Amino acid sequence: MRGTIACAMTEATARGTVSNTVTLGSFEKTTGKWLDSYRGQVQLIYLDPPFFTGRQFVSRVQTEEHTVAVEAYHDKWESLDMYLSEMQQALLQAHELLAPTGTIFLHVDYRTSAWMRINLDETFGADRFINEIIWAYESGGRARKCFPRKHDTIYAYAKGRKYYLDLSAVPCGTRGDLNRNHMRKNVDEKGRSYRAIQANGKEYRYYDDEPVYPTDVWTDISHLQQKDPERSGYDTQKPLKLLKRIIASASREGDLVADFFAGSGTTGVAGAQMGRRFLLGDQGSAALLTMDNRLTAEGTPFLIQAKTVEDSAIIDVDVKCDNDRITVRLSDFDLPEISAGRASGRAALCGLAAADHWSLGLLDGEAYVRLSSNAKPRQPLTAAVSGKDSRNLAVMIWDYLGTRRCYRIPVCQETV
Repeated sequence: MRGTIACAMTEATARGTVSNTVTLGSFEKTTGKWLDSYRGQVQLIYLDPPFFTGRQFVSRVQTEEHTVAVEAYHDKWESLDMYLSEMQQALLQAHELLAPTGTIFLHVDYRTSAWMRINLDETFGADRFINEIIWAYESGGRARKCFPRKHDTIYAYAKGRKYYLDLSAVPCGTRGDLNRNHMRKNVDEKGRSYRAIQANGKEYRYYDDEPVYPTDVWTDISHLQQKDPERSGYDTQKPLKLLKRIIASASREGDLVADFFAGSGTTGVAGAQMGRRFLLGDQGSAALLTMDNRLTAEGTPFLIQAKTVEDSAIIDVDVKCDNDRITVRLSDFDLPEISAGRASGRAALCGLAAADHWSLGLLDGEAYVRLSSNAKPRQPLTAAVSGKDSRNLAVMIWDYLGTRRCYRIPVCQETV
């Protein structure tokens, strides 16, 4: 049976109320949508924007037979002024979204950190500065004409004077882990070990089991290595441990966190694992594909705000019914040749090899709701569907570039 291409503006990964959102589009369009519903409600915003590198970045997608490097985003700008103007607009939108007790963590490096500090002062006020966090790591090559540049800068600013930040939520060890050879070790009457020093005739005790908390220099979180199992293939992916520390310290369970330049979706993955709601935005289809795969693996429901493509691609499916259960198999996926300019490693893939994953769901107007989990294109999809719902049966197919296509499929007439 041949599916009929349809338009879907949203895609929900589960039925019912969904409190997490992923939006495809520039940060101006993304935040414009969010402001209508979430102005002044976001507790934490983490931004990891382009670093003004002048480079193009890719996302490596594993297909059936190949690893394909897909264009993720261009970090090329006509001028520094244009870049800074864009970033200033992002900060202004962030200020509007933040709750009165909210904070923003802006992740940059040596290329623009001085200018971005000025932009933050102008947008939030110099008196709203909280921290300049140095994330130092060991990775990559070694420079010969300068000391190796092995750190990023994360600026933390508050929207209001009374902001939420809880360092007790992010212990990084105990006092017993510290090297304090100059301090005398003792055990108190309850059996607790401690170190002590004498000053001005008074003893100061530091118990070994007391937690210690990060300073503004973070050296205990490593950069993701090339073969790290956490890697998704997206070039500029940040480690979960980094985002978990930020989210844990600057938000509480149930709070809303946002990321306008979400990329691989680490903010959402960390937020989902920690019981936070999230808003993620990015303008790249490769980012959307990476986020969908990672967030679906977490089992957290979310809503995708992104229009599907309506082109000449066609699908053929086999549909079988067993009472109220429907099984669908994808027998063919014929799409226009994918431009070699958007992917390297293979100029173009065709047929089922071009599909990354698909799902079975219902299409109500322009809203698609998944009934099945994502599956690889050669795997069948099964779901329980009532007679009424069977008239709205549809499938959503993602190709390896992150392009989404929605198809209505014929109502099942056959019972097997």
